[in-house]
Amino acid sequence: MWIAAPLLIVSMAFVYRLERIRVGRAFIAIREDELAADAMGVNPTRYKVLAFTLSAVLAGVAGALSAHFYNTWNSRQGTFDLGVSLMAFVLIGGSRTFLGPVVGGLALTALPEVLRSVADIGGLPGWFAQFLRDGRLIIYGLLIAVGSVFFPHGLITPGLLIRRRHRGGTPWPEARPRDAGEGGNGCLAVEAMTCRFGGLIAVNEVSFDVREGEIFGLIGPNGAGKTTLFNLITGLTPPTDGRLRYRGRDITNLPPHRVAAAGIARTFQNIRLFGDLSALDNVMIARHTRTRSGVFAGVLGMAGAPEEERATRRRALELLELVGLADRAHEGARGFPYGDQRRLEIARALALEPDLLLLDEPAAGMNPNEKRGLSDLIRAVRSEFDLTVVLIEHSVPLVMGLCDRVAVLDFGQLIALGDPTEVQNDPAVIEAYLGD
Repeated sequence: MWIAAPLLIVSMAFVYRLERIRVGRAFIAIREDELAADAMGVNPTRYKVLAFTLSAVLAGVAGALSAHFYNTWNSRQGTFDLGVSLMAFVLIGGSRTFLGPVVGGLALTALPEVLRSVADIGGLPGWFAQFLRDGRLIIYGLLIAVGSVFFPHGLITPGLLIRRRHRGGTPWPEARPRDAGEGGNGCLAVEAMTCRFGGLIAVNEVSFDVREGEIFGLIGPNGAGKTTLFNLITGLTPPTDGRLRYRGRDITNLPPHRVAAAGIARTFQNIRLFGDLSALDNVMIARHTRTRSGVFAGVLGMAGAPEEERATRRRALELLELVGLADRAHEGARGFPYGDQRRLEIARALALEPDLLLLDEPAAGMNPNEKRGLSDLIRAVRSEFDLTVVLIEHSVPLVMGLCDRVAVLDFGQLIALGDPTEVQNDPAVIEAYLGD
């Protein structure tokens, strides 16, 4: 006990701290939604390997303790029964907090002794008493099955733990200095981009340039290839052919986390927030590429890590205030109304400090008043952060009133490009939307 108890306390303290630093947020983001985490600048492969390594260290310590206590350890001791027991500790206690597996382990370790005590009381049918003594795995299995229905995240969930609240206001962040890049006034160049899914050509040799500082609209009927084009730009879908240049740099075939690190942020057509996390945590995760502290610096509070954490928190709260959600910073994102979820996703994208912001149907599901507010917000963030904005939108009036230039896709092909007045009077555009 003198050996195991201090090691348990140290490991719990380590995991507690890990959950609350940059690396821990990356782990949580991958657990919640790997694709969204990748688009927010988190490298899934790197952090999965790191999670495996840290887990192996803890498991190695546990194995060394077992060898010490039992004077030996070999493969025959790593039984199926032991695997089921360990899994039950985690699933029943709760895998989403540092405390859950410990509570599960204590409860389920005591359970067989309690059952044996009940069986020894007497007066029970012999078969039932024997079941209480020897049916530990069956009972564990029943607890896992029942618990997964009524307590899907275990007995101890993040909502049961007290979270530190922010108090007081903070100054508005200064816009990040930007490099003009080799491309002059060109921000993004799409050159003959093509994407095929088997026999389906989703995007067919599409070419256009997006200029620095403009709001560029991308419209077209359903199935025209707009979201696929966004996925090509942000690295979520590999192109079949063509080339992408961002501020003079070739970004064709870069993975999503490297595209995000280069300065391109996006929202999603189907909102991909980290629903079980708070609004504040969602935005803090997106600060990943703008922070540097590692595992041990973060856990031990060394090398400027505490200051970096405080700055990350401040910036996240500032962005939530910008989109009108500062008073809900500690609420779970899943419980937000649809319009608030859209605004939160924009705040999360802005936390990447991008130069190019891609908005995929940001006004979907909004009423006219909300759409007007969204237009004002997009203009405000473009001006405040010196951004270039590209948006996909089905609301043609919103696009025509907001965008400097508009491109129109139909069946994967670019059929019109120009200022809003030209595009809305183009015969090919009218035919695509209304028929001939």
